[in-house]
Amino acid sequence: MTLDDDAYGSLGDLAAGLLGRVSVPGPLGAGETAVASGSFAVDPAFFGDGDIGRLAVCATVNDLAAGGVEPRWVTLSLTVEAGLPATLLRRVLTSAREAAREADVEIRGLETRVVRAGDANRLFAHSTAGGTEPWPHARTPAAVPGETLLLSSPLGGWAVHLLSVREGLGLENLVPSGCHPLNTMLRDVVGSVEPGAVRRVHRLARGGLARVLRTQATAAGRTVRITEEALPIQHEVGSAAELLGVDPLRTTDEGCLCLFVAPGAADVVRDALRAHVHGRGAAVIGEVTDAVAPVALLDERGGRAHRLGPRADLRPEPSRLR
Repeated sequence: MTLDDDAYGSLGDLAAGLLGRVSVPGPLGAGETAVASGSFAVDPAFFGDGDIGRLAVCATVNDLAAGGVEPRWVTLSLTVEAGLPATLLRRVLTSAREAAREADVEIRGLETRVVRAGDANRLFAHSTAGGTEPWPHARTPAAVPGETLLLSSPLGGWAVHLLSVREGLGLENLVPSGCHPLNTMLRDVVGSVEPGAVRRVHRLARGGLARVLRTQATAAGRTVRITEEALPIQHEVGSAAELLGVDPLRTTDEGCLCLFVAPGAADVVRDALRAHVHGRGAAVIGEVTDAVAPVALLDERGGRAHRLGPRADLRPEPSRLR
């Protein structure tokens, strides 16, 4: 087996199989630190409203925040091709600094390494975020019937934005990437609703929303059901996605979070999200049902229920969306 583009989509499963079960830490104790870490290769490395430096900071900060921890610091490591113009390196570092300022975190470490031209698609990035103070919201281990699902922003913008830049479609001015640190939004939301109203928060990483829903349905042993009409998909995103052969439900989305909230709390959480600049497009999209079948269903506009199966995880997204 070679690790070509066709294998990339299931690389995480391969690594997990070789390493065995990776332990997931429980709630933080006094003085303990939680960290989130990620490596980033994005094509193009410089896109309409950001670049790989901004992505590296935002993604790890959002990972930590989605886990219920207030981020406090980040470190950044860059692998740079020989010959990269210094102006581009300055742009990446400036973007990372600005993203850290938006997230209200410190950059506590920076490492750079130079490799031969052609070995790093101009540059790769690795970042780690750390925090010590858990947010006061319940993070139940599995979904329960009656929980409501929300998206914090419109879906699919990240993929369409990158592909538009890459293919020269010119849509990046209409469709923002949505690459923002979302920890301050979550902090405001959690602080403005009743304790326990926000049960779990998930980033839309590889496999996108479909994978999040399927994972939660499997863990709960219940059916998670969403409605196509309720999905917040910008008109330009839907049209471009159809043209490019991209399914917004199945791609990484760096600007969107999926929240599972307590029964009866959907409206207040949605309103709290919409009060923040990065949550103005928040929408209620579905619920956890009491059906004892671990599947994720999409109720289409025509009335048919479509199962969001695992097939998409085994296919690569358009080359290096992240």
